[in-house]
Amino acid sequence: MEDVLTVHHDAVVIDGHSDIFTDVVTRRRRGEREVFRSRHVPLLAAGGVDVVFAAAWIEPDYKPERSQKRAMQILGAALADLDETPEVAVVVRTRADLFDAVHQRRLALLFGLEGGEPIEDQIESLRAFYEIGVRFVTVTWNQRNRLADGIDEEDAHGRLTRAGVEFIKEANRLGVILDLSHMSEGSFWRVLDVSSAPVMISHTCCRALCDHPRNVTDEQIKAVAAAGGVVGLNFSAGHLAHGGATVATIANHLDHLVELVGADHVGLGPDFIKFLYEGGSWPFPAELNRQNVIEGLEDDSKLVEVTRALVERGYRRDQINAVLGGSFLALAERVLR
Repeated sequence: MEDVLTVHHDAVVIDGHSDIFTDVVTRRRRGEREVFRSRHVPLLAAGGVDVVFAAAWIEPDYKPERSQKRAMQILGAALADLDETPEVAVVVRTRADLFDAVHQRRLALLFGLEGGEPIEDQIESLRAFYEIGVRFVTVTWNQRNRLADGIDEEDAHGRLTRAGVEFIKEANRLGVILDLSHMSEGSFWRVLDVSSAPVMISHTCCRALCDHPRNVTDEQIKAVAAAGGVVGLNFSAGHLAHGGATVATIANHLDHLVELVGADHVGLGPDFIKFLYEGGSWPFPAELNRQNVIEGLEDDSKLVEVTRALVERGYRRDQINAVLGGSFLALAERVLR
């Protein structure tokens, strides 16, 4: 059996979904400084993380009227915080930025928006966010917005709007990665019809193993892979199993994904930060967050445990490299300019 630490640290490790900067803006408003360096970088470094897809998650009580303002607050706080310690990370604006950072083993950050409300029907806003540094957008969160329907609208036969179609086309033109997490199934299929670029589902689980509304079907997984995209596995215990999830449960979902579409279309989208979040207006009670934490895999510093599980299950080195980050890296290469 290969040495787990060697396998892990030889790989490019990508956290495909993190709400780090929603935490940063809250702490900076309490007067804290260098939040990313002091609170988050140690965890990322301990876990060997090379790249983070850092989403500006817009809390529900800001929607819809204040969503654009909130997105600007989060992204502004992120840039201000990084300005205080510019040596700790590179903000990715181009494909070359990403690969240069990976080659130099510098932490790379891709900024994104979780939920299209800051764009809504003002498609020109996407260009403005692009200039700030946004390189991926989760089209919806759970609710309906002016672009498309989230999973809460599944019973209403969720759809993609005319504005949503224009948004998809503009994202493709700019080289912004589309994230279909949280989308209703009707909206999901329509996005795949419209998009000329591969997409991701950055943080989800397999509905075949756990019938949860946030999880996706085998048909959706296959469709994303067929279009050249990536499915990232969410580490929320309540999405992985009905009653108790472990690292082995995560490995079971990864097994299912890899068996369906191959490791080149599978990644990790743990969504750890909601477990660590303090203050602000996070909509989930602290006790629910604690229940969703997997013991031994509480944050990015523990990602080597996923590698350990894959090694123990006999995954080849190339498969492990793909799951840990190679798949997301290849997606970024295909979409970013």
